[in-house]
Amino acid sequence: MKKIIVNQNRYGILVKDGRFVRTVAPGKYHVWGNSQIVETPVEGEIACPSVRVADMIGNEDFDSNTVVVDVPAGNIAVHMLDGIFQDVVPEGKHAFWKVAGNHEFTMVDVADYRLDGKLPEGILRAMTKGYNDSVRVKTVSEGDVGVLFINGKFDSLLEAGRHLFYVPRNEFDYSPIEMVSVRTGVISCTLPYQEVLSSDKAEVRVNMTVSYRVTDPVMYATGKNDILNAFTNACKLALREVACNLTLDQLLESRTMLSQGVADALCAKQESLGIEVDEAGIMDMVLPGNIRTIMNTVLEAEKRAQANVITRREEVASTRSLLNTAKMMDDNPTLYRLKELECLERICGNVGSINVGGGAEALNQLLGIISK
Repeated sequence: MKKIIVNQNRYGILVKDGRFVRTVAPGKYHVWGNSQIVETPVEGEIACPSVRVADMIGNEDFDSNTVVVDVPAGNIAVHMLDGIFQDVVPEGKHAFWKVAGNHEFTMVDVADYRLDGKLPEGILRAMTKGYNDSVRVKTVSEGDVGVLFINGKFDSLLEAGRHLFYVPRNEFDYSPIEMVSVRTGVISCTLPYQEVLSSDKAEVRVNMTVSYRVTDPVMYATGKNDILNAFTNACKLALREVACNLTLDQLLESRTMLSQGVADALCAKQESLGIEVDEAGIMDMVLPGNIRTIMNTVLEAEKRAQANVITRREEVASTRSLLNTAKMMDDNPTLYRLKELECLERICGNVGSINVGGGAEALNQLLGIISK
């Protein structure tokens, strides 16, 4: 004989020889032989390792003390106890103790795994807070689109926001729900330095940036790495194709010509890649050391020649001005005299005393010329 105590807030199931006998309320009991009492919490689903719930359903004593819910295939039941969310009940027959309170069950069709729009927002929020590990949350950021795959096949596109799915526990191994976020805005791709050959056989290292938008999210999601590789190779080929038709001088003088040529070449291939090219631009050009030295020499010679031209132009202008002044003084003695006085004023203003070679006679001669 064994003494068993069933505590408060718990109910027991009396089992003998692996078969259900009756339910047991809280209290003290004695059992003999192969009999045992399995205690279960009042709240929550009834589970008994010794006897299946399906085998106990139909017993008058069991049915009078429990609430049984039969969830059909492809559905779940949202379990509410006294108006408070408890758990998600999967398909099959499940039993709950009546003494726990008022049980309510809401059937939800999840054959498509979706929960969005099928339950009140409050219940959906409660379902995502750890009450049930079968609820999967997929979030799509603003500016993105979610590409939903179910069992490996494309299903639909998801807008920005939170999306809930129900995945039965026995399906966790292969995860039937998969979502890939794809950016719908402009995406920038920087191409590393590429060595290209101009039409006059000059090697130039060029790096560029290309901006594009995704026009086919499904194609992009299913083969993103392949598409990016194909797009990068298309950029490289377009850059080489355009550069080989331009001379070095054209490459250096007009980056716009090269950028536009690359953009036009990419636009011809964008539809097959599921993207739309927005723009292409050359960032930097690097010349080899010997070419750079030659270009610097040419640039230095050009600037020196420009400087010489400017110097000669200024000398000619200055000489022409002096000639015009001299002609004016020849025609006007008073102007000539004013010019002499101006020179004398500048001399007197810059020195404290004047030493005149030849003594007083020379000075008197100078003053005599000035006083005339």
